[in-house]
Amino acid sequence: MSRSTVLFLSVMFLGCGGKTLQEEPVDGGTSDAPVSDSGLPVDWTSCTGPGQCVITARTCCGTCGEPTLADMAAVRADRESAYRSAACGTEPVACPGCASMKLDDSLQAWCLFGGGGTGGAPAGKCTAIDVRTEPVSACATDADCMLRHSSCCEPCDERRDDLVALDRGSIEAYRSKVCVGDEACSRCMSRYPADAIARCDTVKKHCVVSWVDRL
Repeated sequence: MSRSTVLFLSVMFLGCGGKTLQEEPVDGGTSDAPVSDSGLPVDWTSCTGPGQCVITARTCCGTCGEPTLADMAAVRADRESAYRSAACGTEPVACPGCASMKLDDSLQAWCLFGGGGTGGAPAGKCTAIDVRTEPVSACATDADCMLRHSSCCEPCDERRDDLVALDRGSIEAYRSKVCVGDEACSRCMSRYPADAIARCDTVKKHCVVSWVDRL
């Protein structure tokens, strides 16, 4: 077993039950690969641009309640299966009924270079971010904010489960993080739920998605 795999498995924990992972072989990762600050082999997180990273639950079962950035990990898309295998091990895991793998679309995986995100990140590294704390959502008033679907190409139909709130002047900056560059997006008008609004959190000064019946 490579040093990178041993170190990675030693720092991973199962979120449901607190059991540490055993040292099991992991599919993926390079022998003798260096280990990043997060404990993941570098070849699991290295990237060269948008569209190469995915966000996944840090633990096998996910979390009960609304997930936060601390509950998530960002890895290369072609290493997600290896990550899930490492998190869950080879034996069946009995996750509690409250556990959920459903994510808030404000939690995303971006390929960041240098100081490209909150707190900075090593060059070309898949990094878990919260759109609600990034410059693309900074605001002063509600008028600064707008709804958008989280994907590069917005869908033509109305959807409720993939909304983010962005600064109106930062749409292209956001697209630069989630679009590869060669997408052929439909020219349809995007539709948003009538009870969803984008507002400026007066304390955090960032745009957030709110629902009229929950205000």
